[in-house]
Amino acid sequence: PCGYVTPYTTLEVVDENGTPLPDGELGELRSTGPASALGFWDGERPVPDGFVAVPGDPFSRTVLSGDLFRRQPGGLFAPAGRVDRTLKVRGQRVDLGDVEAAIRACNGVQETAVVARTVGETVQLAAFMVRERDAHLTPADLRRELRSQLPEHMVPGDLRFLDAIPQLPGFKPDVAALERLAAVPTPSEPSRQARTTGHDDEVSAAVARVWSELLGNESCDRDERWDDAGGDSLQMLKLAFGLERRLGRPVSLETMWPDMRPSELIARLNNAEHGANAALGGGADPAAKSQTIVLLPGLEGDEPKLVEFRKLLGEFARVFLPSYPAWEKLVQPGATLSTIVDDVVAQIARTVPEGPYILVGYSFGGLIAHETARRLNAGGREIAFIGLLDTNLGSDHLNAIRRVTLREHLARFATNVRTRGLRTTVALSAGYRLAVAVRNSRVLQRFVIARRGAGRLPAEVAFGFEYYITWFVRGALAEAWRPGRVVAPTTLFRVRSHGTRAPRDLGWSPHAPMLSIEDVDGAHGSMIDEAHAARLALSLRLAISAALTAAPV
Repeated sequence: PCGYVTPYTTLEVVDENGTPLPDGELGELRSTGPASALGFWDGERPVPDGFVAVPGDPFSRTVLSGDLFRRQPGGLFAPAGRVDRTLKVRGQRVDLGDVEAAIRACNGVQETAVVARTVGETVQLAAFMVRERDAHLTPADLRRELRSQLPEHMVPGDLRFLDAIPQLPGFKPDVAALERLAAVPTPSEPSRQARTTGHDDEVSAAVARVWSELLGNESCDRDERWDDAGGDSLQMLKLAFGLERRLGRPVSLETMWPDMRPSELIARLNNAEHGANAALGGGADPAAKSQTIVLLPGLEGDEPKLVEFRKLLGEFARVFLPSYPAWEKLVQPGATLSTIVDDVVAQIARTVPEGPYILVGYSFGGLIAHETARRLNAGGREIAFIGLLDTNLGSDHLNAIRRVTLREHLARFATNVRTRGLRTTVALSAGYRLAVAVRNSRVLQRFVIARRGAGRLPAEVAFGFEYYITWFVRGALAEAWRPGRVVAPTTLFRVRSHGTRAPRDLGWSPHAPMLSIEDVDGAHGSMIDEAHAARLALSLRLAISAALTAAPV
């Protein structure tokens, strides 16, 4: 606590609208009275910016301090950080005061201060702590405890212990001094040479090159964890894409995880046996589970949040994720959605030869799951269950290439610059424009295919091109397709955010006579995010169990 109000001054804790808050609630401190300054001194005169005159009292001013406070019962005021200590980390808003509060709540921590540092185009958090007397807390211990309290993007990547937090004369943390400390690597960090020696091969060179391009040389040299270095889901897609370009072979997202180090990724990629386990969900023992879920991804194909979602499904069933043909195959004359289904059915025959089959599709993948079930059923195979994860037959899969106004384009560009950085935004925009051009021109398609896709483009532009051209081509096939009819237990998991804007069945009733509908949390893009994935996985498990129980023996 910092004390009580002095005479002739009024202090209030207010919300963002200026409304006073009751005791105990967090808000900004507002001061009113004759003790306030007339303004900020600019060298010649006071500038009343932010110092508002009180009507009827020419000697008093009202000013917002920028400090967060709570007023305790009895009038005692307690500081809780600064209003302006919010920033974006991996596209998510973070209040440094919230991070500090979580660290202070950990056993063995006496005091802490958190600062942000920018490495390339990523923002990273660095936390400095003072241990309680006789505490034997280590950074690893603290990181594990914080992960149980905070979302991943709020856990500082750099955790250091000091004898004391450097302070300014007013007893506030010396942020500038802490930022200078954060810029100096800790001497205890092992170097990449110490941890990746013995892997001087093609895989090591590819990982070092692509990792450094995304997160900086320092992160790779220190063998830093992916999430600690500021890696996010979009960059993980770029990592997989970059490795595929350099190694000349597919690289599954199953080989990657949020807290991997470069040395661990190299070892995983060099493990020839991993690919066989990945197809059935993270290396779990296939014999330990009685059912296999065939999970069909959306337009983008595999993605990090889908990897995490199938880990949840893998707790009660084996999971097989087929891949889709490359876009080059799907732009050939005569290609239809059936081209994708043919490929998926062939993969299922090799990997899951015996039914009854459980097919689950997310978004665009729901259409593939339904058509795959129809194909298997026509071949005399039994379909036990079809799960449609918010697959909307009435949606426009090509809305990504609709014409937008200049104002919309500029607003979207500005938002992407704030969340992704200028270089990434420009590169993705270039890739997008090229993808639109190739999508609409047979001549350009033949030219790009003849030159082996995007191999000659800069890495980030190539990633953007491959991402968007794949989206456009698969979406076009979906728009031109008319689903058949499948008589099998089918559950549509419909996100509540649709409200009444879309038909209740999302257009599926004529094609799925055994359709049931279940409302689930989240929006279309977030239903398999961390916040909703566990509940969705449980709902899916219950629906599958009900279908298997009801099936005739």
